Amino acid sequence: DVIAVDPATSQIGTTRATVVALTTTAVSVVMESTGAVQGVVFNANGQPVAGALVAGGVAIVQTDANGFFRLDGVPAGRRAIEAGDPVTRRRGLAQVEVLPGQTVNASIRLEGRATITGRVLDANGNPVPGASVRLPQMGGYQFVIANNQGVFTFPDLPLGDYLIQAPGPSAESLIQF
Repeated sequence: DVIAVDPATSQIGTTRATVVALTTTAVSVVMESTGAVQGVVFNANGQPVAGALVAGGVAIVQTDANGFFRLDGVPAGRRAIEAGDPVTRRRGLAQVEVLPGQTVNASIRLEGRATITGRVLDANGNPVPGASVRLPQMGGYQFVIANNQGVFTFPDLPLGDYLIQAPGPSAESLIQF
């Protein structure tokens, strides 16, 4: 493959060539068409996110104080424009159709996440200190240990429905290897 990069515009072009011994092979490399994508990154509550990183072309840009971004030099065609907030570690993306020489708009909403907090009680309504609590998930379980008041927390979970089970295995058996 022959790859050409225009350092001024970051445009890329590729072609294939067959090289034969003792001959000169001439090829033409056509630079791909590009466009631009601009828009705003929002958190799960619809508020603009300042300082989010946005990628989808040949560069990574950072949103301004209003969550605005602009990506230039994005190859034409269907593209995924991805964003992430380095503070909250939330991510999101938007699918756009980039048109040659045009600017298209995109709105990117970062994923929502939440924390589940609960309390383990026995049949008489008394807290169960140190109870093992499990949350089934693909490939196994996620475990936490309740505190002395029976309170447990599963932090930073994707939004959705969960089945929480208590008691799970003992804390001692979870620690052993």
